[in-house]
Amino acid sequence: MPDAAHLSAYGVQCEGGISNQHSHAGREWIAGMQAQTVFNTIAPPNWRFPTCQDCTGCGWMDSDGVFPARSYHPGGANHGLADGSVRFISETVDTRTYQYLGTRAGGETVGQF
Repeated sequence: MPDAAHLSAYGVQCEGGISNQHSHAGREWIAGMQAQTVFNTIAPPNWRFPTCQDCTGCGWMDSDGVFPARSYHPGGANHGLADGSVRFISETVDTRTYQYLGTRAGGETVGQF
């Protein structure tokens, strides 16, 4: 998993159209594609950079990328958890803790968030 510094560098590339990334998140919010309707926990909620994917074959949203949770709620976003609860997670959550929340059977210990 990338640390905060690597995420920031990737975000700068995405924002500036540098390298080989593609971004157009939210444009077709009803479409059932990953960058349009779901998110991953690589970057914290309301990440300051655009949603972005690597454009290796430049298919339609079928590449690796950073698809953060986004919300109009100030300071973070609500998340539905596997136990059925809904929690507000702050956009200032520790990056590594947030990444651990999105893994399955990874063995990480998740503290307070």
